Amino acid sequence: MAVQISLELDDRGLLRLSKERQLSLSLGEMKAIRDHYRGLGRDATDVELETFAQTWSEHCCHKTFRGDVEVDGRVISNLLRSTVARVTKELSPRWCFSVFEDNAGIVDFEGDHAIAFKVETHNHPSALEPFGGAATGVGGVIR
Repeated sequence: MAVQISLELDDRGLLRLSKERQLSLSLGEMKAIRDHYRGLGRDATDVELETFAQTWSEHCCHKTFRGDVEVDGRVISNLLRSTVARVTKELSPRWCFSVFEDNAGIVDFEGDHAIAFKVETHNHPSALEPFGGAATGVGGVIR
């Protein structure tokens, strides 16, 4: 049976809850979840918190790609979007039908066919196999 968990906590309390339950959620994420349940007028359940933690994990959201990177005093926001994705959009080749959607792309092949390329960075789904899923996320960061 699901356990009710009160999120009516101050910043320290939210961070402590995230750490104790090994949710690995930031203060901003914990506040967003708290505000969501305030709007619903009820507490979250342990299952719901785990679902948020899995869904918003590095493994699933690739937070590292969206982070700011500082190089020689210059800050680059959302490295993947501001480099590879930006250039691809600017070039806008006619043979690219779909790019940067769900880790996949579709390109023209000799005018008569389209080929879908799928890049899967997840070797293990975190919700099914947490240790392997976490290792996959760390490996993705190291890559």
